[in-house]
Amino acid sequence: MPATHVSDRVKKHRAKKKVTPEGIEEMRAHNRVYAKRSRAKKEVKRLTEEKIGMKKALGTNDKNDVENKTQTFRAKLLEGKRDRYYDELNDDDKRDVDIKILRYEVNAMRRIVKNDLMESVGVLLHLRDSAGKQV
Repeated sequence: MPATHVSDRVKKHRAKKKVTPEGIEEMRAHNRVYAKRSRAKKEVKRLTEEKIGMKKALGTNDKNDVENKTQTFRAKLLEGKRDRYYDELNDDDKRDVDIKILRYEVNAMRRIVKNDLMESVGVLLHLRDSAGKQV
């Protein structure tokens, strides 16, 4: 008997699954999992790139502050995971935790950069106003 190609076996398996209502629901559940993984992968990539860009704009003290806040957030987040350690989580839960931590870290960096920008603008406006009064 000749060996069947892998994609042929997969197609036959999926065709069998699509016949019964249970099989249809199982295929939909698998597709939802695949889609969630794909979205998560894209989000991790986007957030990582943004994090790298933000780190260039931060000073050493700001980086340390963000790192400390992120570690505290991570500890609180894992504390809420029913007293399980990170290594005991399944892959989906680990991915969710990692994304939440990455989002928190990027948002903390955004706030610091935004505050620095607002302070710079405030100083410039103050200088402009004081120069206008002297004329």
